[in-house]
Amino acid sequence: MKKIIFLTLTLILVNACSRPSDVDDRSEEYAPGKELAGTYALRPAYVNESIDITAEGKVRYRKADSATREGLAYRNRFRLIIFLDDETEPTGIFMLNDRNPERWPGFWKGEVRFIDLKAN
Repeated sequence: MKKIIFLTLTLILVNACSRPSDVDDRSEEYAPGKELAGTYALRPAYVNESIDITAEGKVRYRKADSATREGLAYRNRFRLIIFLDDETEPTGIFMLNDRNPERWPGFWKGEVRFIDLKAN
């Protein structure tokens, strides 16, 4: 009987003291920095669309037939996230490990899009 109580208490303590797995990304968020700053073209697009990202995280979205929109960008260990104006949902999400010199796939306004570096 003592063994059963001891095993039960041991299992409870091990379970209570074990570290829960953290599924959410809680890494630090910071400005994009020089390596992600630049002017990017959104592809595919019916009209010219571009995104200017500064090292400090300021974003300017330009579409040929409409006004310019301002926003903010930040990055963490995994992705670059862009918010335009006062939107509460991200406008763009681009995974850092998907980036290559020619194309960077990601999501823009819920669609799969590519951004191409135009100028740095």
